[in-house]
Amino acid sequence: MAVALNFITTSDQGDTLFSHTHTAVAIGTASADRIVVVVGHSRGNNGVPAWDDVTIGGVDAPIRVQAISTSNGNLHAVTVIASLLVTSGTTADIITSYSQSKFFSSIEVYTLTAAASAVPSATGSDIDADPLTDTITIPSNGAAIGGETSYDGATTVAWTNLTEDTDRQFDSATISAASTTSESGSTALTATLASGELNSSAVFAAWASGTETIAKFGGRHRMSG
Repeated sequence: MAVALNFITTSDQGDTLFSHTHTAVAIGTASADRIVVVVGHSRGNNGVPAWDDVTIGGVDAPIRVQAISTSNGNLHAVTVIASLLVTSGTTADIITSYSQSKFFSSIEVYTLTAAASAVPSATGSDIDADPLTDTITIPSNGAAIGGETSYDGATTVAWTNLTEDTDRQFDSATISAASTTSESGSTALTATLASGELNSSAVFAAWASGTETIAKFGGRHRMSG
């Protein structure tokens, strides 16, 4: 069965804080195999720009890949992807946390069903380049998601081998995310910035499809992935 991917929503939170709460964010239709994927963006000052934690409904959603620009020592473009199996609920508070305050937090929410695991089968990243690109293997019947953050000039992003889901400006940043279920094999995933801005970062992740097997035990059916 092929992975089903849905782009659900975006949320932007300003103010310089050590954590940002995105309240009652839509997370799609509940199911036993729903994986919620959060693509995150922020601007970090010098010091410790990395994200520490993402929670969905109070449960830790591990950060699967993170990229931090280094071309401007006082202004870092940070992009992350986190994911978690969330079987119930249609909304959740999503909290992004850091050991050093960030100027804003922007997120996109996706859902995956029929994926083998919340853990990506492959990840990639790139920083301080135009285009931002990495080559990862997307499994047959799988899915891939990418995110991009940049500053100081870029106003739009053009994606290659991913279909754009959002492209917007927030707190002087260009924020974009894209996805695909139609690519497979070793694939170059690319975000091209309109201005050639080099203070930038991008992350990419792919998920394999799950294989369901049903075995009969004592009159009951057990399904495993």
